[in-house]
Amino acid sequence: MYAPPYLVLLRLNQRVSVETDGLGLSGVRELVESMQCDKRGTEPEIVFVNYLSRSGSTLLCKLLDRYKGISVGIEAGFPGAITKLIPDEYREINEDGLLARYLDELYQDVRFRDWKVDQQRLFSRLRRTGYPLTFRDILLACLEEYFGHGRVEIYIHKAGFYIDILDDVRSIFGDCVKNIFIIRDPRAIYSSQNNATCIYSGRLMGSCLANFVYQYKKRVQIVKADKSNTLLCIKYEDLVKDTDQVMEKVLSFLGIPHAELEDGDYADRIPDGQKQLHVNVGDAPNINSFDKWKAKLRAHEVLFIQRKLSSEMRSLGYKPVCVDGLSATGFFLYMILELKYIYTRILRFARFV
Repeated sequence: MYAPPYLVLLRLNQRVSVETDGLGLSGVRELVESMQCDKRGTEPEIVFVNYLSRSGSTLLCKLLDRYKGISVGIEAGFPGAITKLIPDEYREINEDGLLARYLDELYQDVRFRDWKVDQQRLFSRLRRTGYPLTFRDILLACLEEYFGHGRVEIYIHKAGFYIDILDDVRSIFGDCVKNIFIIRDPRAIYSSQNNATCIYSGRLMGSCLANFVYQYKKRVQIVKADKSNTLLCIKYEDLVKDTDQVMEKVLSFLGIPHAELEDGDYADRIPDGQKQLHVNVGDAPNINSFDKWKAKLRAHEVLFIQRKLSSEMRSLGYKPVCVDGLSATGFFLYMILELKYIYTRILRFARFV
């Protein structure tokens, strides 16, 4: 079959082969990207909510789920890696055996099993979609199977670590993909993590302060460095104090500034196994919770957070508090944190090289 020499569409929603025919490389990229975004305008848009655990993402998702045309999925651990959105072997799935292996791995995740999506039905649906399949195809099919209802303009997918690998996310979903990052006072996050248990490990989320500080610093720096118009950063404290104003900003970012309110059921859809992490999701946000960390964190922990994250806290408007002189024990514990932080940085660097 003949196709114009400047453009051959192998698969309209994702794969495009282009003969440059006078276009520069940057021109080809812009052409391909614009066509991908235009095509996706006929399908539901997938938007990612990025966060650190206990930073307020559940509140944001509950609020988003109240708007007509927006469907917010519950959390799940899709097969991935610390440096990549999806393992290399599943980057492009082009046959039944590889698809079956991917789904077997996906269904090992306890949170995804809570979606109650039939594995064989999902397999058959993806086969009908046609090979090769990308992660975008898989995620969209999972969301549509999970909700199983009519017209949706936007799917929201909670994806905490995707902010770490924005380039990889954009390479699969296109530069037009939107990301929302919700952040909170690091002292409040860590204090909350100390009272929450990880579903996978069974350990407290706040078991390693050095690792938390590293993650917080990295993600805030990524957001600050990003100059695109497809990443929106909001503060939990602003969301609680000025809910309507912040949600107006979020809806405008999503391209639906006049979305109608309706009854949301996000809190009811949180699985029983995860409800212990969201005991306050049904309550109205309370500004009195902002400073609870002051009565829970120890002096050496507060000092460590404030020193290591001084730049990030300043840029976000979080003010340090005065920490009185540490006791001998406190000083010893602080120095241990310093050593753990050095080790964490070395370990993380080794994973990325």
